[in-house]
Amino acid sequence: MNSAVVTGAGSGIGRAIAETLLRDGYHVIGVDIHGERLNGVVSDLGGSFGKTGGVISRSRNKPSDYEKARFIEKVNGDVIDFHYGGKNKKLFENITVADARWLSERLKRLSDEQIKDAFRAANYSPELVDVLASAFKERVEALANPTDVLAREP
Repeated sequence: MNSAVVTGAGSGIGRAIAETLLRDGYHVIGVDIHGERLNGVVSDLGGSFGKTGGVISRSRNKPSDYEKARFIEKVNGDVIDFHYGGKNKKLFENITVADARWLSERLKRLSDEQIKDAFRAANYSPELVDVLASAFKERVEALANPTDVLAREP
């Protein structure tokens, strides 16, 4: 089963996209800055959409937590264990070093402006956009060389 993350899933176009993906058999993770909107979506779509709450372990209101949080826990053979405290841990299971490098190469193609635009779209302040964009780029680099990152950590 394919998975998709839909931002703004609580209303409008985001909700329509989430509904369409569900109909097409996707496992949908809905995100909305207005969490109460997701409750209505879950009520309307029922168990096919899932449950709300407890998915994100760090608050969007504390980007410094994101910036400082560990990203990669360890590398077991060729599989990466990510530091992820969310509900859908399956999304991060069995990701190999080769998979991570492949993803990193694609993410490195994003310009600084594209990365910052993603955080601006989430209504972060200009200062936080810079912090989050920098942390994102560090994580992309970590995907390229996960064992090197672990060797540099204290």
